Amino acid sequence: MRSLLIRVVLGSALLLASAGFVSAQQQYGAMDSEGRLTGAEVKELSRSQNPQDHLRLAAYFRHEAREQEKMAAIHEEMLAATPGSVAGPVSGTGTELQMQSRDFAYNARRAARSAIEMAKEQEAIASRLQQTQTAPR
Repeated sequence: MRSLLIRVVLGSALLLASAGFVSAQQQYGAMDSEGRLTGAEVKELSRSQNPQDHLRLAAYFRHEAREQEKMAAIHEEMLAATPGSVAGPVSGTGTELQMQSRDFAYNARRAARSAIEMAKEQEAIASRLQQTQTAPR
């Protein structure tokens, strides 16, 4: 009986987690057609001497940071709902799924922090370019 309950809880948790993942993917995919930048566009904008291009890059990196935070949250929710996790309904040893979820969440948060730092750097570049372009000659 207990193993059946664990299977039902695990199956429900995986179903909910995969639904959240699909939802995030659909949202992320919709963003691709609306305003995300391709690798070539990022490369081109990073070489620009136009402050607006660097502000556009900063916005892109902030968007990337938000997306990584969303993915981290999904994996943390999945970890919490997994039987045997510290936060889950049944305590016990870690499973492969738990380790993967924990690692994915950690790495996604790390990527989000890096993206924020990149955004700040692009804003600083835009500011320096703006100052040099408006300085009297």
